Amino acid sequence: MVKPFIEFKDVRKSFGSNHVMRGVNLSIYEGEITVVIGKSGCGKSVLLKHIIGLEAQDSGSIIMGGEELSAMDRHSIRRFRNKTSYMFQDNALFDSLNVFENIALPLTEGLALSRRETRERVLARMEQLEISGIEGRYPAELSGGMKKRVALARALVTEPDVVLFDEPTTGLDPVRKNAVHGMIQEYQQRFGFTAVVVSHEIPGIFKIAQRVAMIDRGKIIFQGSPDEILGSNLEEVSSFINGRGVDEEWTSKG
Repeated sequence: MVKPFIEFKDVRKSFGSNHVMRGVNLSIYEGEITVVIGKSGCGKSVLLKHIIGLEAQDSGSIIMGGEELSAMDRHSIRRFRNKTSYMFQDNALFDSLNVFENIALPLTEGLALSRRETRERVLARMEQLEISGIEGRYPAELSGGMKKRVALARALVTEPDVVLFDEPTTGLDPVRKNAVHGMIQEYQQRFGFTAVVVSHEIPGIFKIAQRVAMIDRGKIIFQGSPDEILGSNLEEVSSFINGRGVDEEWTSKG
């Protein structure tokens, strides 16, 4: 049996009296696109932040590549985080930096590369994502779709093993949303990274996923293939998939 690459075991997280994770159990497999769905405020983004290390669980275990995160030494944690990229919901491009500088930022901050190596790697990623020639432009001069490509180039420039996508199609029209989904799928297949995508684009996002997990009330209530979730008889799942929402009275941070 193939072991998960990233595994959550009974992970709990609270912000004061707000219990965001109430015993999350989740398996993410290497080389796959795993999509995490759930209504707004259910803890999807908090889950991603635990993988990247921006949040720490109150209890439970998070296992990365066979090692428990809390038992890793600083060197191992740094090595894992250097191989993990995060594509933020709003792209998080710096307006004061041009495209080249935005893409190069993870290299200049996290890796000891020469200027020549940095330039070669940035230009290579720009060519692969078909954004060559705009390195001197600033984010304000770019379209929404182009900003997404720049953000993805920055996420991929470190040659990561894991890429986390937090609502990557927010603010885009339906045509551009499909284009971003296709872009994630294309480059995941090309580079072979493990992708975790938080999304509310249902059922469109299912077309690129190998595995889907649904979080509700602080727990993962479903894990399986896109076909399995579309055929699920669970009331909470079918209700959400059909657009009626899941317990509209329940809210939490995330």
